[in-house]
Amino acid sequence: MAEKNPYASEIAALASVLESLSALESEAQEWVLGTAANRLGLTLRGSSQKRESEAGGGQGSSGEEGLGDDVSPKEFVKSKAPVSDVQRVACLAYYLTRFRQVAAFKSRDITELNTEAAGPKFNISRAVDNATKQSGFLSQAGKGQKQITAYGEEFVEALPDQEVASQVTVSGKPKRRTRKSSRKAPARKK
Repeated sequence: MAEKNPYASEIAALASVLESLSALESEAQEWVLGTAANRLGLTLRGSSQKRESEAGGGQGSSGEEGLGDDVSPKEFVKSKAPVSDVQRVACLAYYLTRFRQVAAFKSRDITELNTEAAGPKFNISRAVDNATKQSGFLSQAGKGQKQITAYGEEFVEALPDQEVASQVTVSGKPKRRTRKSSRKAPARKK
């Protein structure tokens, strides 16, 4: 009688992973593997981390220079040095998305994260509204939730350099639509 391979389940899992990843580009493959490892609480050892440390990048899978996956919200916000409530909201939304894998969130989530980051008290509802309507950092995600926009991500990644961030603002800010007036012009007298 043939002995059962003690690694049969691991081999089957590996085959499934390799099949799923083969359709993706190399950067997407690294992101999937890094995210899966992060969610499972594992540390990946291998070529990509080795390349990063040899290059002196020291980046975590978040893509934030000098910040690993275990950065606290307090450290993250401090490293970004936001100068307004709207910028702080954008940073907190970015943190939720990139480090906590929370794609859609409510103002309450931003409030809780701001408290965890030991941030100053401010009118978060107004700042979230301004970050959505005026700045374009956030957008509606349905069911009263918001999500960070690609423009918002680009802005936060440019921080703490306010000059570079302002260039992102100039080049990337979505155009605001103007409403047509619903008033009718007064009738002319004959």
